[in-house]
Amino acid sequence: IVWRDLVFLETRKGLGVNFLKTERAALGMAVGYSFGRDEDDSDDLQGLGDVEGGAKLTAFAEYTLGPLRFSSALSGQVSGDDTGVLADFSVAKPYQLSDRLMLIPALTTSIASEEYMTSYFGVSGAQSTRSGLSAFDAEGGFKDVGLVLNARYALSEDWSLNGTIGYSRLLGDAADSPITKSENQLRSDLGLTYRF
Repeated sequence: IVWRDLVFLETRKGLGVNFLKTERAALGMAVGYSFGRDEDDSDDLQGLGDVEGGAKLTAFAEYTLGPLRFSSALSGQVSGDDTGVLADFSVAKPYQLSDRLMLIPALTTSIASEEYMTSYFGVSGAQSTRSGLSAFDAEGGFKDVGLVLNARYALSEDWSLNGTIGYSRLLGDAADSPITKSENQLRSDLGLTYRF
């Protein structure tokens, strides 16, 4: 949901405000919720304990240079467990295929702090004893690199249908962690956007 390109509500960032919004640039902040991780989500997580969720604060910036759109976001959990910070970067090239249809392929990468990597990919001595996994000290650094394809179809002047399919490959300690079952990660999204 977007109001006058100033205030928005979306699944990834949460409730946000664009402090700056022009044809070429955007700068803003958002507050959302990080759901953490529950060891009951998978048998592979048994003995690792829960990563408590909490409120998440995100600062973001976007800039268009020629045909390319550069984006960055820095997010961190501000309540519950201290899970560190995650920085996301992407470069995209929009293609307006028709009056209604736009395709936006993008290259993405993310860098995680040591606290983030420890929370989600590290295995302490106590967790190793409980889970049977090898102890693992996860260091901060590049977490993944990926490709994303977003499609946006205008249903009307106010409504649009958005679909995303993405592939990312875990890097460094995220890939080497005994918690990780596959370095290859897939995701997809489908949603509606309303502007007023």
